[in-house]
Amino acid sequence: MYKVSASRIEKLLALALVCSVWTQLRVVSVIGIPELLLLYIGMCGKCSTTETIREYQRTQIQYVKLIMAVIPFGIAWNILTVNNHMQMVHDLFAFVFVGFLILKVFKKVKIYENLLGILYSFFVFQTIVNIIYFGMYAVGMGMYYGERFAGFSSDPNQLGEVLFLVPWMALYFLKKIKEQSPQNVRSCRVICVICVISSIAIGILTESDTFIISSVLALVIYLLMETVKIITTGKGNKLLIVIDILILVFFIIKFNDIGMFIDNYYAETAQDANQLDTRKMVWLHGFQAFLNSPIVGNGPGAYSGNWFAFGNMESHNTYIYIMMDYGVIGLFALLSMLFAAWRGTRRAKSSEMSAAFISFLVFNWFHSFHRMPLFWFFIYLFISVGIAEWYPNKKEKLSVSG
Repeated sequence: MYKVSASRIEKLLALALVCSVWTQLRVVSVIGIPELLLLYIGMCGKCSTTETIREYQRTQIQYVKLIMAVIPFGIAWNILTVNNHMQMVHDLFAFVFVGFLILKVFKKVKIYENLLGILYSFFVFQTIVNIIYFGMYAVGMGMYYGERFAGFSSDPNQLGEVLFLVPWMALYFLKKIKEQSPQNVRSCRVICVICVISSIAIGILTESDTFIISSVLALVIYLLMETVKIITTGKGNKLLIVIDILILVFFIIKFNDIGMFIDNYYAETAQDANQLDTRKMVWLHGFQAFLNSPIVGNGPGAYSGNWFAFGNMESHNTYIYIMMDYGVIGLFALLSMLFAAWRGTRRAKSSEMSAAFISFLVFNWFHSFHRMPLFWFFIYLFISVGIAEWYPNKKEKLSVSG
């Protein structure tokens, strides 16, 4: 009989994911509670034993190593050309340390073996933390410039990245629990409902546009995928088709308002043409920095800017950030891992996780979180969803070439 439980290491991993956005509580530079937890996990966990799993893990680990391998070349080219290294030391230490944690934990933690146990622990911890967040908000603590709630995060968007995925992980979790352990559905549903409602509420308090956009996008994608599944298989709740039609009508009626909202998000309402502090300009200058060293990048650092490239400003886009720091080699490694994550969600035939993954890609189009363990572990989580689907009965049958 399937049991919803997790070992100490797996519970610590779930706790590390919950508090991975607590950037205000870091002890030294990039080292805080989640980093210390992951370091402990990497040192104490046991390596995977199944040969196909080890090979699959090696494939993903090589991509992380590939990004780390181009760092010296990027730094050398930076020094020889623009010699811009104001934030290089900080970002170098941040990414190397995060890369070390990723390599250790990827080798040690077998998420796919007890994915549901890890998710259950995650929901329990996140619910407890959400209650703490509500208490902080009630007394005016954890506010970002006195307006937006950020909790223990330095930026409300950091908190938003972990919260917007909660509903979709919960839907996936409950579906699998119903299949594998129906006697536990009721208790699991209670904790999931509390966690989802409180996470959405906290997400709204962050006033993060990206949280709203990613959440709405995930909902639309999920409904569309489920509708296609109902039409093609004839199975499922036909009410979803009605909901899709209503959403389509809403988008048609509010098309102009939605367009204005998107335009305002992309370009701030600066009337002075010299005030180009917009995401578009930051992305453009980040891309210009990438062109300075397109193969190996410029090394770790912030090379975008409001007015020109190499203005010591972040690009606010994970993919452009990877390009300007690690070149096309780093981008290839990242896209390879993202493709493996997409295959994982599709192999699991999970509309919930597929929608969450696409929205995850969109969320990171507006922000740069690759220096945080959370970004890489969500990728590994999407990959593990696919592995968990076949692992119990098909250990030796999967081709791991991808």
